Amino acid sequence: MRNLLVSTATLFALSGAAMANPAEEMEIGMAACLYNGGDAQSVYDSLVEFGWDGDADDEAGVGYIYPEGSENTVLTVALDGSWCNVESFVQSSEDSAMQLLGLIEGDGGNYDVSYDKDEMGCTQFGLGDGWKVTVLSGGQDPICGAEDNSAVRFEFPIE
Repeated sequence: MRNLLVSTATLFALSGAAMANPAEEMEIGMAACLYNGGDAQSVYDSLVEFGWDGDADDEAGVGYIYPEGSENTVLTVALDGSWCNVESFVQSSEDSAMQLLGLIEGDGGNYDVSYDKDEMGCTQFGLGDGWKVTVLSGGQDPICGAEDNSAVRFEFPIE
């Protein structure tokens, strides 16, 4: 597994002050997925420090984590570590893509970034070691982007 370069303290620094807005929630959720490499328990533990809470559906194999008191953002993670998805119900796909680029190309970014499209034609970033991140709209039937919602899906190969 890849050595993760960013600590929870760095994740906290990303948040600035107290989390209150959807953009901060989305960035913190993306950072938790990215910097914890899909490890569901580590993702949860890092977000609890920001006042997020959640629960798991062991039968479905997923965990749901969300900022307490907010209905703008939700993070869903596969308990087997194969994927992590952060969804905003209010932030555009373009804004989420720009935040993602800041995370993967900014501090702590030690990724061999490639740019591509997934099978639907949506923007996808390869991060080396089989890690992929796709930017989509939110919702049950996502498309490649939306102006009023977004989702960023991280995929990790299971070792």
